[in-house]
Amino acid sequence: MTKEIQLKRCFTNMVYGDALGFLNENNNENTMNFKTFRFRRDNQLELDLAIGQWSDLTELSLIMIKCLLDEKEKTKVTIDYSRLQAELDLWNYYRHGGADTILLRLKEGESYYQNSQYANDKRGYGFSRIMSIILTNKNFEIAKEEIIRQIMYFNEHPQVILTGMLLGRIVFTLLEKGSRSRIELLDELKTFIISLEKNQLEVLIQKEFTKKYTIQFEQEKINYLMALDRLKSNKDTLIKLNKIDSQGVLLAALENYWLLQEGALPDFNLTPSNDIKEALTLAYGFWGINKTSKEDVNIMGIKDHKFIESMGEYIGRIRNYELNRRPYQPNNKEIDLFQLQLGTVIRHPILNNTKIIHRQEKQQWIKLILETKGGTYILYKNK
Repeated sequence: MTKEIQLKRCFTNMVYGDALGFLNENNNENTMNFKTFRFRRDNQLELDLAIGQWSDLTELSLIMIKCLLDEKEKTKVTIDYSRLQAELDLWNYYRHGGADTILLRLKEGESYYQNSQYANDKRGYGFSRIMSIILTNKNFEIAKEEIIRQIMYFNEHPQVILTGMLLGRIVFTLLEKGSRSRIELLDELKTFIISLEKNQLEVLIQKEFTKKYTIQFEQEKINYLMALDRLKSNKDTLIKLNKIDSQGVLLAALENYWLLQEGALPDFNLTPSNDIKEALTLAYGFWGINKTSKEDVNIMGIKDHKFIESMGEYIGRIRNYELNRRPYQPNNKEIDLFQLQLGTVIRHPILNNTKIIHRQEKQQWIKLILETKGGTYILYKNK
């Protein structure tokens, strides 16, 4: 299997896992069969979703892919944060999920970094978005630097940072060394954690940690080492809680990955219902890199599968520095899409040529459907 196929299968499998988890999160049942379902976006809006609809986890991953810059001269792939901010501003209107931390960052801007949630949130929802950084960088040290920078854009809790780096280590190991046994992979992760030093992070992010943070960082390393040791035996060692953190999601993802490797079905009961989709997203992504089972996922069962497959191929092109992406140049002229009337055609700074093909106003919200070269967008804005 070529590296490009591995990358594509990893991404398309991630979207499959997300769609499966999103369905089960909202359907209150454990099913492997895609079907229509209802999703409550917020208190004002409940939507009927199509078969195979993926969640904000995939949306965030797609946004990250669009924000990648392939710097051939420096042999690295980085994130264009100017574009990321603009993409997230638009995403807020078409999202399928409630990524609280990310939405709070959008709402509060730079003042968010003084919010206690930035320092204290251990869940780090949506950390699966960094998979695009891992898949497109050939050098792990460069990828690690970009992972830390992206995690800390929304969260500085040491557990979430460690989870992001471990996610990177898992993917690089599977890409470079092939399928690993449970014991082999867990031992490699333990060795990686032990080698991590707080001062390495300080150099990478150009920030000196407080004594309190240093103690917290070392404690989270110990917690992870103990958790990985427990996982060596079997999944029954996983602690099942009503609410879990980023460590719990990653460990559940690993357990489901090993189940898939064995040709078994994933276990929906390893996480609370609202964490199923991220654990499955990662598990299916890991599995997609090096499948040992003859069974394969039905990619055609997910929404817009051809587009998703094309983005999986796009990851390979970014990794091989074929696109020479240029940084995003913000347009100083703001465009309020919800002020535009039906039939209006504009050139949007993110969407490019865009046409308003549907407009609907209700008492509590406005709905727009946009036709763009990159596909159709359905936007909702609360009044």
